[in-house]
Amino acid sequence: TPPPAPPATGLHLLVAEDNPINQRVAALALERLGHRATFVGNGVEAIEAVRQGAYDAVLMDVRMPQMDGITATRRIREDASITPAPTIIAMTADVTLEQRQACLEAGMDAFLSKPLQRDELAETLRQFATPPPIAEPEPEEPADPIAALAGAVRELVGDDPSHLRTFLTELETDLERETRACGRALHEGDHATAARLGHTLASIADLLHVAPMGSAARLVRDAADAKDDAAAASAFLKLRGTIVVALDLVRGALRMLPPEPAASRPSPATV
Repeated sequence: TPPPAPPATGLHLLVAEDNPINQRVAALALERLGHRATFVGNGVEAIEAVRQGAYDAVLMDVRMPQMDGITATRRIREDASITPAPTIIAMTADVTLEQRQACLEAGMDAFLSKPLQRDELAETLRQFATPPPIAEPEPEEPADPIAALAGAVRELVGDDPSHLRTFLTELETDLERETRACGRALHEGDHATAARLGHTLASIADLLHVAPMGSAARLVRDAADAKDDAAAASAFLKLRGTIVVALDLVRGALRMLPPEPAASRPSPATV
C-alpha cells in the first residue's frame, strides 16, 4: 500500500534553543517536515511561552543560559496552570545515560541527539503527525570530507543552491565570530562566557562532522567551567588549529556550489 499522505497542516512547535546556528537547522528541518516553529532562547522564555499559548510539542535544549532545559521542564511540570501539559522533547549533544536519565526524571517525554537529524526528528514527531512520504534511498556518504560536509548540509537545508550558500556563509561568519569571542573571554577571565562559547563551538563541530574540533571545544568548555585557566588556554590552542580545518571545509563546500545567477549579483558601479 502507498505511504499515507502528509497532513494538510503540520504541528506548531516551540523550540527552546540559544544557539543561532542550531535554531536555523531546526527551523529548516521542521519546515521541510511540514511543521512551523516558534523560537525562544532560554528556559525562562520557554516557561513563559507555554503559559501564553498551546503548542503541539516543545523541543527543549538541555544547556541554555539563564535557565537550562531540565530546570525549565521541571518548572513546567510543577505548574498546574499549564494545561494541557505539553509534550517536551529534550535536545542535547550529551548522549550519556546519565543525561538521558536526568531528562526523563525532569519530566521530558522523549530525547533527540544534536545535531538534529531529519529522520530521527521525523520519527520522534511521528506520534503527533502523519509521517512524510518515504524518501528515495540516498547515496553513500562520500569519502572526501568537503563533499561529506556538503552532503550533510544538503540533508539539513535541502538542495536549493541559494539556501545552501546562505547557510554556509552564515556558518562561516558565526564560526569565526564565536572563536574570537571565546578567545577574548578566556583572556579576560570570563569563565561563564568561555564555557558557553565552547559548548556552541562543540555544537558547530558536530554539525560539520569535525570530531577533533568537537573534542577540543569540549575541553575548553569543561576547563572554563572548572575555572582552570591553564587547561583552558591549552585546549583553546588546539581548538584554533581544528577550526582552521573546519573553515577550510566550509569554504570548500561553498566553492562546490554553482555560480550565483547574474540577476542575484549586484551590478557593477558605473562612473
